[in-house]
Amino acid sequence: AFTQLATALPQMKSRIVQARGQNLDLSSSLLKIADDMAASTDQADTSDMAAMACIKKADALRMELHYRAGTVTQQDVEMQMAQAKESYNEALEKKPSNPSLNALATFGLGLCEEEIGNFDGAKEIYKKIIETPLFEGSVAAAAAKNRYNTINNFKERLVFKPAPVKVADPNAPAQVAPDANNVNLPSQKTTEPNL
Repeated sequence: AFTQLATALPQMKSRIVQARGQNLDLSSSLLKIADDMAASTDQADTSDMAAMACIKKADALRMELHYRAGTVTQQDVEMQMAQAKESYNEALEKKPSNPSLNALATFGLGLCEEEIGNFDGAKEIYKKIIETPLFEGSVAAAAAKNRYNTINNFKERLVFKPAPVKVADPNAPAQVAPDANNVNLPSQKTTEPNL
């Protein structure tokens, strides 16, 4: 069951993006996966599997905010990040034997801090991951180093200026669309034979 849920997560991301093209919002299905992951945590055979289920649950909670088509309020972010942090911390409490799982859960906590705008707190978490010898060589350690080095780029909120509106010049000659039956045909030249 856990394996099915874990593989459903990336598949659901693809479905959500495809549905967006049809003006459908399927992002709430990520919350269902998060709930199902929570249930699989209780049924896990090992602490590593339970920790992974907690991490995937938290990842699904974070993802849902990014894939949601509607407006996401600061209250939505804070509420959902609190749930995600709880799940990442639960993963750490499971005391998984695999150091990569500890690193992933800790990295997730850093991402949550970024989501709520606590960049200094996120930076401290990333620094802890980078400096922990047990995490060296893990994917989370490499990701933490990258986030640590680039976090200042994310502190300012980017706002795109509206695209300029091009106003048609009333004095300009009218643009005529090409005839669909005569597009890019070479001109034909007839010549008369010389007598």
